[in-house]
Amino acid sequence: MPKVSTRSKVITAIVGTALAFGGLFSQQSKEPARILNADPNIQYVYTDAEGVRVIGVLDDKTTLKATARSGKYRVEKTTAFIFYGEEPPDNPTYLPFIINYRALDWPANRDRSGRWRPAPGGVSIGHPDITAGTLGGHICYNGNCNCFLSNAHVMGGLNGAQIGDPILQPGPHDGGRLSNGDEIGKIVAIVAPKSGINNSVDAAIACGNETTVYPEIYGIGRVDNVFSNPQIGMTATKCGRTTGCTTLTLAAKDVTVKIGYYIDRKWKSYVFVHQMLWQGVSAGGDSGSMIVTDLLFDSLLFAGNDNEQVMGNDPAYILQTIPGAYLPGMRYQGLAYP
Repeated sequence: MPKVSTRSKVITAIVGTALAFGGLFSQQSKEPARILNADPNIQYVYTDAEGVRVIGVLDDKTTLKATARSGKYRVEKTTAFIFYGEEPPDNPTYLPFIINYRALDWPANRDRSGRWRPAPGGVSIGHPDITAGTLGGHICYNGNCNCFLSNAHVMGGLNGAQIGDPILQPGPHDGGRLSNGDEIGKIVAIVAPKSGINNSVDAAIACGNETTVYPEIYGIGRVDNVFSNPQIGMTATKCGRTTGCTTLTLAAKDVTVKIGYYIDRKWKSYVFVHQMLWQGVSAGGDSGSMIVTDLLFDSLLFAGNDNEQVMGNDPAYILQTIPGAYLPGMRYQGLAYP
């Protein structure tokens, strides 16, 4: 797939379906998809910690006039949200971190786009038909704990991927090939975004074995539970294929957002609800990274923009959407998992 510059992506993502502007605010609580699609200028809507409704806009001229009259909304200038994973840079840089679960011959500054066996979270993976994204971290699926979580679009969910398809480590952009024996698992569950509905997750699970999957995130450690009540302003860490380990700050919860995906040389937008908005560094190829606080799973990174804003799926919706998925040792909704 040909490369598309970040600038081109943002400009292209601005061009979307333009419906009537009227009714923008009155519809937001009941029809978040209609709110965002009512004006291609609007990228997201959320309620801040003080209870004020916030909208993120590409061009604040028109929207500022409307919100000034209502006096009920705060406007944030933003760039278009694009998913992270389609076009990794040619020369990524990495931060030095040491894995600490057990002694393995992995140097502190090992290249995350290289070949890892067994493969931890935070390194390059991909379906044979995409470029490269990030192995988020280990997860159990129907009793098998040699599995790993990432985005559906990283595992080919927007390119016709099916249950049973192979996942490569490293991803194809980084040299991964079936012919080289780079398969580390096969897809067992995949939930890709769809048009015309409010999506909640962009997630997929693949399962391998003990020789291919490692139960830690490189640079973070072993994550065995979900953060139960994340708060605005809390900090977290993500370790991704491209930008390594960086610190993120939670800016908003329960966000409705419009995300642009580049599929078959065309841009297509999908609306997501119940998302988590983070502030911090990420880039193309970091899609699929787990966002973690104190070894607890906060969010699954799947999109970002040029404002160092990062969008992540809420783990609660991932677990609800993929029955049979759990973290070993997890306590969730009154249940304890082995």
